[in-house]
Amino acid sequence: MDVHLKKILNATLPMLIMYQTSAPAVRQEPKASLYFPVNVGDEWNYQNFEKGFEWSIKVVGIKNIADRNYFVFVRSLGKSSYRDTSYYRVEGSKVLIHYFGQDYLLVDFNRDPAGTWDSYGVIKAAMLHAGSRVSSPVGVFNGVYEVRFEIPGSAGSERVCKYAPGVGLVEYQTSGSISRLIQARVSGRVLQSQELTSFSEEKN
Repeated sequence: MDVHLKKILNATLPMLIMYQTSAPAVRQEPKASLYFPVNVGDEWNYQNFEKGFEWSIKVVGIKNIADRNYFVFVRSLGKSSYRDTSYYRVEGSKVLIHYFGQDYLLVDFNRDPAGTWDSYGVIKAAMLHAGSRVSSPVGVFNGVYEVRFEIPGSAGSERVCKYAPGVGLVEYQTSGSISRLIQARVSGRVLQSQELTSFSEEKN
């Protein structure tokens, strides 16, 4: 090899290596399936500590609507006979809800904090935080996404849903009350209530 060429290569090679190793990492799109895991048989149980009642969500099946498969969610309120049914599907970073014959964006986990979007019906949604910490009776969760839903101009309509990775909805805030996850069965995992100092301090 020519001595002059060898000197040029020796001088530039470290710079090339440094450029390759210091190039900015490509931002990974968060998968909705991580924050909104869903399998038939999954179930989440919550307790509203301010108002003293429990409620639950269970995935009871899959329904084909217009050649698309949706997971069927049934919500129950305590020991009452009340039930309501919703239909959801997960697509990339998005969770879509089928509402009155159309698909609407429930959550896009790829939205920047403070980013807003039209959700279902007249509801507007906004990403409040991505990566917060939440304590609940079943554990302490990190990397939580917080999403606000509200009807513009309607006092007291605000709802904040907090989604933890691998679990889903762990806290649900309304005006004047908070429901926290007390038990769940998600993707074969069972989460049970436990004594948590941080949760006890948060309640008192």
